Amino acid sequence: MAAIRVPKSMRAKRELLKHAPKLVENGKKMIILHGTKTSAVLNSVLADLFQLKRDHAVKFTKKNDNIRPFESGGETSLEFFSLKSDCSLLVVSCIMLA
Repeated sequence: MAAIRVPKSMRAKRELLKHAPKLVENGKKMIILHGTKTSAVLNSVLADLFQLKRDHAVKFTKKNDNIRPFESGGETSLEFFSLKSDCSLLVVSCIMLA
């Protein structure tokens, strides 16, 4: 059984209250990011999606070489960014070569 965490400072109390269950939950935020190689069409689709979800989206505009969500080891920085910006949804643009 887990012990009840008692805050020792006001800062810790605010953090515990921020992660506590709420009557009305916040909306889910999404991370929108470019892959290593993306076309202009995909960039415009991402821009349109960002405009639709502006209040609940975070858009990364630089090319992110170290974020590879479908390969081993590439998801660590993605987890860091999702925790940092409190996002639970992910949109990645990439070109599939056949």
